[in-house]
Amino acid sequence: MKQNKWIALIAMSLGVFMSLLDVTVVNVALPTMAKDLDTTFTNLQWVLNIYTLMIAVTLLIMSKLGDMYGRKKIFMISMAIFVIASAVNGVAGSLTVLNISRGVQAIGGAGLSSLSMALTASNFQGKSRGTALGILGSVIGLSTASGPLVGGYLVEQFGWSSIFFVNIPV
Repeated sequence: MKQNKWIALIAMSLGVFMSLLDVTVVNVALPTMAKDLDTTFTNLQWVLNIYTLMIAVTLLIMSKLGDMYGRKKIFMISMAIFVIASAVNGVAGSLTVLNISRGVQAIGGAGLSSLSMALTASNFQGKSRGTALGILGSVIGLSTASGPLVGGYLVEQFGWSSIFFVNIPV
C-alpha cells in the first residue's frame, strides 16, 4: 500500500507537469504555427489566452466536481479530456479548431492541476505528506519553467504539432 501511494504521486506529477507545461510550451511555436496555419501572430494569441482563461475559469469547478463525484474519478476523466484534446490540437488544420480544442484541453488541465494537490494531501499523512506536497510543488515549478525549452526543442526537431502530441504517451 505504501508503494502504491508513491506510484500514484508519480502519475499525478506527470499529469500536472504536462498540463502546466502546456501553458508555456506554445509560446515558442507561435511563429511556426502562424506560417503553417496561414494566420497572423495577433490571431494566434488566442491559442495562448484561451488555455489560460479556461484553466482559470474551470479550476474551482473541477475541484468541486472532484469533491462531489470522487477526486480520483474526476482526475482520470480530466486526464482523458486533456489527452484527447491534445491529439486534436496536434492535427488541427485551422485556427478555429485549434482554439476550441485548446479550450477543451484546458478544462482537462484544470482538473489535473487542482485535483493532484487534493489527492496528494488526502493520500499522505504526517511527514510523508510534506515530502509528497514538496515533490508535487517542485514538479509544478519545473513544468512552467521548462516549457519554452521543451517547446523549442520539439518544434525544431518535429514541428509545432509535436508540442501537443508529446502529451499523449506521458
